Amino acid sequence: MFLTLGAVSAIAARTKEIYLYENGVGAINLPYHGTHVGTYNSRATHPSTLLRMEDFIKVLTGEEFGIVNPSLFFTKAEMCRHVAVQELGELMPLTFSCDGFPFRAKNRGQRDSCTSCLLRRQAIELAGLSRYDQNGYLNDLVSPTFAGGDNQLHDLRAMNWQAHRIREAVSRANPWEALVSEFIELKKVELDLCRNRKVQPAELQSKLLHLYSQYAAEWGAFSACRHCDVCKRIA
Repeated sequence: MFLTLGAVSAIAARTKEIYLYENGVGAINLPYHGTHVGTYNSRATHPSTLLRMEDFIKVLTGEEFGIVNPSLFFTKAEMCRHVAVQELGELMPLTFSCDGFPFRAKNRGQRDSCTSCLLRRQAIELAGLSRYDQNGYLNDLVSPTFAGGDNQLHDLRAMNWQAHRIREAVSRANPWEALVSEFIELKKVELDLCRNRKVQPAELQSKLLHLYSQYAAEWGAFSACRHCDVCKRIA
């Protein structure tokens, strides 16, 4: 829906290109586990989705149209570091990441138990912006004092397991083959982008390996940071 609205607005403004900014980990959205499929695994800003939408608009209008994600090869933490450099941290409380749509009400905090909230916490923490994100969560899963139910830790455990799998894959002798073997979904990303964006396979593989190596390292740093104790939470 949002892509369609963006495309219609762009066409109305007589431009043939729109930009969206979604970190690569969130855009590609590799499954956290075997049951993370369907509505539990959004493809709203997936590279293949953007390409299909481009094709759809071209068929409708008969003209070329582009949807560009300049942040595809950056992690959310890297994007947040850019926010820090630009001294825009004061805007952080105005943003919302939670998957829980019923919680998107005035003066209601984010749950901090979904993958989007946890990725937000990780990125903000590592970008040094936590002081701007103090009171926005209903549950502080990464606090050593968290005393909630085991069911609230499901997504945290899944994210930690995924990061472990990524870390293991990128440390192999042939990291790209190992990563694709672990997450076959990356092969479609490679094929679609190489075919439609005229990117050489070696270049794309290098960028994706850097993205996921960076993400795995960031998750490890987040787990070890003084503000949380993820390892104990998932034990």
